[in-house]
Amino acid sequence: MTTVDPTAYFKLRAFDFLSLSIHTHPNSPPSFTLKGRPVARVETVGVVVSVTRIHETLTILVYDGSGCIPCTLFLQSQLEQGDDLGVATEIARRQATLVDLGKLVRV
Repeated sequence: MTTVDPTAYFKLRAFDFLSLSIHTHPNSPPSFTLKGRPVARVETVGVVVSVTRIHETLTILVYDGSGCIPCTLFLQSQLEQGDDLGVATEIARRQATLVDLGKLVRV
């Protein structure tokens, strides 16, 4: 019998990212699965093909060679998250100024 390590890393394409299933539970944060396997973290590398900034939200489309993945960066802190919000907000805003069309990014 073969078992699969649940902490293993797999290469995913845009289609896989867009196929993630979201599961919501009343007393816990949402979780994601792909073909029944839990997904805890995703990362992609690609070229920025679209940049949209609306109020305190930056949305970019990242093209990875197989399709576009929408990525959202929130530029304003959420009050309920704790004391490190000023730092996190400042980092997010600084990163947002570096995003340009055609730039290679890892998100």
